This record gives sequence, structure tokens and C-alpha cells, in this order.
Amino acid sequence: MASMTELIPCRLVTVDEGEIECALASTTAIKEFALRLRIDGGIPEALVFVDEKSGSIVDDIEEAISARLPGYCIPDLHRLPSPLSARKKEFDFDELKKEIARQHSATLSEKGKLVAEIIANLLRMDPADIFGDSDFFLLGGSSLVLGQLSYNIRKQTGVDVGIPMLFRNSTIEGIASLIDEAKARSRTTEPLSARMSPLGSEETLHDAGDLHSIGARSQTNLLCMMIQAIPFLFFHPLRLALSCGYP
Repeated sequence: MASMTELIPCRLVTVDEGEIECALASTTAIKEFALRLRIDGGIPEALVFVDEKSGSIVDDIEEAISARLPGYCIPDLHRLPSPLSARKKEFDFDELKKEIARQHSATLSEKGKLVAEIIANLLRMDPADIFGDSDFFLLGGSSLVLGQLSYNIRKQTGVDVGIPMLFRNSTIEGIASLIDEAKARSRTTEPLSARMSPLGSEETLHDAGDLHSIGARSQTNLLCMMIQAIPFLFFHPLRLALSCGYP
């Protein structure tokens, strides 16, 4: 019930780079990392090398970091395939992100790559941040953008994946499987026009002739001729007799 003219109190939020580094260093699953703050003030980025024996995934690491950092300080994590210390020369942050993107792309199916590219364009995000099990809604998608996703899928693949189906299966590879299923249905479902013979074709006329010969009698059939002669044998002479006058 506050007045629209009442000012909302706010304060400037700063990102402490040292605090983020301490949170990353204290995470046991992370063996090496490189942190970068974006010039535009966006969410920080971090390249992390994770010990495979720990079995941790990016979501687990983010959950562990979130206990120590506010949401706006939690960096976008990009998992490295090899340690930073194994590189002989100074690494380039953007080049490493491209390398990660290529590796992610290699693990995706062909349809998964297409879906990831469509979603990256719609949400204006880096394809390197999209995995096969990434959920469209967790990436920032909404029900309105979901309609655009369905349209772009139909435009680029030629198959129609309904919005209710995308709601039920919204991961990258899940959407890719929906496209494959839709393509399979379109191949197995023969068009109705292909199943029906054209009107007037020889085959149709032949079938009609067979039906006529089986289910109906010819006009020259003896029984038909006798039935047709009844009016002439009985009713016509009777009519003439009744119409005649007597003296």
C-alpha cells in the first residue's frame, strides 16, 4: 500500500574479487581456477579445473560457493579439461572459453547443437555455457521465449514441436529428442492424399465396376425385366379399361 511517489531505499553493490577468490580456493573440488571480472559490471567468470576423483559437477560447486557469497558475486563457472599449470604459455581467457565451447559441442548430438545454438541466440548468452543437460528455464528462458523457441525449431527443422511438449522436456538433449521423435512420426505417417486413389483413376473405376458387378444386378437381367414389365401387363390395361366409356 506504499505510495508510488515514495522513494525506495537502495545502495551501491560492489563485487569483492578477493572474497570470490577465497570462496573458490576453499572449495575442495576445485584444484585450479582463474577469475575475471567483466568490464561491463556483469556476473564474474571463472575457469576452474576440478579433480575428477571428487565427482563434483559445476552445479555442486556453485551450490558450495553460494553458501559463502551473495548471488551477484557467484561467478559463471567454465570447467577446464586440463590444469592451467600444464600450459606452457600464458593462457588467454577468451581462447580457453572457446576451447571449452568446442568440447561441449563435441559431446552434444547434432540436434542438440542446433537447439543449443537457437537457445543461445534467444537468450543472448554464450553457447559455451550450455550443456546437454542444461534446462531452458534455468538458463533464463520464460514461457514467452518458449513460443519463440518452438517457432525457430519449426523454421530450422521443418517439424512442429508443441509448447506443452517443451514444457515437459526442457533440457537441451530432451528437446533434441523431441525433434527426432517428431521427424520419425512425420516419416511413418503417410499423408491421407497418398492413401486415397485419385477420383476418376482407372483403379477407382475398376473397383467401382467390381462393386457394381457384385452388389447390383444388370438392367438386362431376366428378373429385372419381368419386374419392369408388371406395370405394362396389369396396371396399364386396367387404367385403359377404367377410362373407357360405355354407351
